[in-house]
Amino acid sequence: MRREADEPVPHLRTHPGLEATLFAAEPMMLSPTNMDVDARGRVWVIEVVNYREHATNNERPEGDRILILEDEDGDGVADTSTVYYQGRDIDSALGIAVLGDQVVVTASPNVIVFTDEDGDDKPDRREYLFTKTGVPQHDHSAHAFVFGPDGRFYWNAGNTGYAVHDRNGDPVVDAAGHTVVARDAATRFPELGAEESPYHGGMVFRCDRDGTDFEVLAHNFRNNYEVTVDSFGTLWQSDNDDDGNAACRINYVMEFGNYGFRDELTGAGWAVPRIGQHPDVPSRHWHQNDPGVVPNLVHTGAGSPSGITVYEGRLLPEKFWDQVIHADAGPGVVWAAIATEDGAGYAAEMVPLIEEDRDKSVRPVDVAVAPDGSLFVADWYDPVVGWHRQYDLTRGRVYRIAPPGHVYDPPEHDFETPRGAVKALQNPSYAVRFLAWNALDEMQQGAEAALVELFGSSNPRHRARALWLLAKISGRGETYVQRAIRDADPDIRIVGLRAARQLKLDVIPIVGSLADDPSPRVRRECAIALRHHRSPEAAALWARLASQHEGEDRWYLEALGIGAAGQWDAYLAAWLRAAGSSWDSAAGRDILWRSRATVTPRYLSELAGRPDVSLDEVKRYLRAFDFQRDGEEKDAGLRRLVFENQHLESEKGAFVAAEALLRLDGFDLDTEDSSQRTVDRVLEGVAGTEAFAKLVRRYEIRERYPELMRLAVENSDNSAGAHAITTLLRAGEDALIDGALSAREDETAMNAADVLGRCGDARAVPLLRRAIRDGQQSFRVRQQAVQSLARTRDGQEALLEMRRSGGFPDELEDVAGAALTRTISVEIREEGARLFPMPALQGDETVPLVTDLLPRSGDPRRGEQVFEAVGCRECHVIDGAGTSFGPDLSRIGDKLSKVGLYESILDPSGGISPSYALYDLTLRDGREVSGFIVSETADTVTLHMQAGVVSDFARSEVLARRASPLSAMPSDLQRQMTVDDLVDLVEYMATLR
Repeated sequence: MRREADEPVPHLRTHPGLEATLFAAEPMMLSPTNMDVDARGRVWVIEVVNYREHATNNERPEGDRILILEDEDGDGVADTSTVYYQGRDIDSALGIAVLGDQVVVTASPNVIVFTDEDGDDKPDRREYLFTKTGVPQHDHSAHAFVFGPDGRFYWNAGNTGYAVHDRNGDPVVDAAGHTVVARDAATRFPELGAEESPYHGGMVFRCDRDGTDFEVLAHNFRNNYEVTVDSFGTLWQSDNDDDGNAACRINYVMEFGNYGFRDELTGAGWAVPRIGQHPDVPSRHWHQNDPGVVPNLVHTGAGSPSGITVYEGRLLPEKFWDQVIHADAGPGVVWAAIATEDGAGYAAEMVPLIEEDRDKSVRPVDVAVAPDGSLFVADWYDPVVGWHRQYDLTRGRVYRIAPPGHVYDPPEHDFETPRGAVKALQNPSYAVRFLAWNALDEMQQGAEAALVELFGSSNPRHRARALWLLAKISGRGETYVQRAIRDADPDIRIVGLRAARQLKLDVIPIVGSLADDPSPRVRRECAIALRHHRSPEAAALWARLASQHEGEDRWYLEALGIGAAGQWDAYLAAWLRAAGSSWDSAAGRDILWRSRATVTPRYLSELAGRPDVSLDEVKRYLRAFDFQRDGEEKDAGLRRLVFENQHLESEKGAFVAAEALLRLDGFDLDTEDSSQRTVDRVLEGVAGTEAFAKLVRRYEIRERYPELMRLAVENSDNSAGAHAITTLLRAGEDALIDGALSAREDETAMNAADVLGRCGDARAVPLLRRAIRDGQQSFRVRQQAVQSLARTRDGQEALLEMRRSGGFPDELEDVAGAALTRTISVEIREEGARLFPMPALQGDETVPLVTDLLPRSGDPRRGEQVFEAVGCRECHVIDGAGTSFGPDLSRIGDKLSKVGLYESILDPSGGISPSYALYDLTLRDGREVSGFIVSETADTVTLHMQAGVVSDFARSEVLARRASPLSAMPSDLQRQMTVDDLVDLVEYMATLR
């Protein structure tokens, strides 16, 4: 429901002690995507009308705008709107940071710095800070900048950011010596050597204000929409999942951490199965089972995580003091992530400040702290928000969040004197602190006394702000670092160590003094500080830190891993010497699981081969093998698990040996008789499992093919069956498969037809064609064969060709017609409708306009029946039931308003999530395959195809790929429904929360 600009906001539920008031709305301002509040309390917004497809349609030919909204009479409502800048170069800009007379605007592919030299609220200079960072018109590209307490810039880019180039267009090389490019960008920037990059996906950056001294602080996010930094220099960030998986998250960003969107080594997507993967999708989504992945702070479920800040004011209720505040456009909520210490990291619970209580008309996309301590919230006010579309170009709101009755009266500041600037440095507004920081830094020793006084404050965040500046005073940095690392407050000790690193002091003696610190968070920072240090002292210090790991703190373990990166042989050896026989403890096993040293496989094989180790632990150690460098030690460790395994007859022992065999490179069964006998024993132990199917395929053990056929029939609905039938198809075992398809037992033949449709292999097509024409077979089996053919592009074309040639059985026409209505190919769907015309079940009823549908109320119980009847469950999962092809709809009512639901059904191609962009691949053998690319590595493209089939294609096999502009969802779904059905369906989906 669209609300009028002068309507009050009682529909916003607020946390007790808070009130939401409307600060600005259309026509003063439209569609704000990002905002900032300057030191005077004025609200700056990026107003985006030319978003995605609207940009190409020239909705606003003059370009998008930067607006300054000002409350001149102090009534808490904006009176004026000033256009600071307008141009096509900021179309779809996603970030703005107001820093004194400069405004940093992020509008991929460029980061633009505007400078107002004469104070007339118009830029006099426009310069690039960075270029070629991100896909234009894409909200997974570069995002807003924030000024840190250390005087540096922090910013980020999502997984279409790809690379960063400087203002001249030259590639940026970071402080670690790596070209800043994601490995995912190999085809986009082939000249940058992306295949060798250590970085995946979205990244977080830190740099000096001129763009130099560039660091990649963390990587492997999906769409890390915005990063924020608190007074201690700790980073916090939101991240968006592959849509439909209820796996959005907030992260504490541990410096140099890997955050697990893709497989660290192969680049494979999260949907590619791996041993030991988490049973719950949110954890699996972020590879939380993999060594080398930093834990998530908190999962926020379904949504569209957007702007984020840290609230260090005191105006709001105490619960929100010093907490991360996050705007989530999907469910229409502004959250606080209430964090508490958890070992070396943090735990958090999400508490709403404001949330929509009636419909999805509110879409908060950003939040900013004002100089008086109140919060401003930018509301994009769009029923869809994102997904390549913008529905409402005529609305937009900004709300102010404060205690009831609080008058908006931003304080004035004195930046000319040390005491005045120090007072301003304590303000909760980033913009005010920016001006104060610069004034104090310029004063140098003239500000020292005032800063020392602030360092004695009872507020640790104010103390931290003072410390950062004290450390910047020429010739005094080391003095204040030493004072900080002896402080009673662990957060101040952390700032001292971080400041030492930035000052490029020798951190070895500092870490030496802190290595036994009682705070695991301080020791975490010590481990990180050892990164890239090659001295024997560094290895000994790491061993001291590792000896304090207790086996239950994943944050601490990953900090140890970050510190040892590139130094594992020396660091692990030092720890093993120090640990002696006590390495074999819960903590020691944890460290070895995380390690990447040459000797690591020796220990992993010992641990995985023990009879008293649980199967879950075995899987954990086997997964760790995947991250070890190939070499003699790895090969020897895997061979021990096969040929020195005393427990092959047990289920677990056989499983371990099978997984080891699958990981061995260059293993030849024909080299010696004992190998064949051992492998036979392993196969007996894993008979009937997916491991059996994989081993038979890997080593081409033909005498086991009849067992594979039985396995395929008995597991037609899972990956074990798919592996088994694919192996048989590749081996040309048509006679064996035909025997199962023509079996007189319906169940056997049905399952054989079913598994042939689920494997996604074109070699299944002639077998299923013969089954359809087998007049001796039951109707049920032939019906299943039709439905199985309709699951793949090759099969669909086979059905059409059978019809054209007159060889399609009349009694199966309706089955084929119904199956082809659900294909993801528009061309095949249209041809299928012509060759297999379906009865006009719903007549010629005209679908009303969405505005006419909205006032209607439906029956959600009938809507669920419609959902089943039109076949939605063949592509979507709700609460675990259905086929995982399209987005999981279990929480779609939290994501989309009714307007968005109607739009998605009636015009599915109008807004396609990047996760569900359809690709057509042309293969060397002439086949066409279609689906969603869920993983792409240097060697393999993994496609998620219709009916939930996931198949790998070698890059060398792919001749061409084409991105389809159309959705995989049928655009004429409404033809299978009456208007009442449609209303009921939307009513049902709106209840899915």
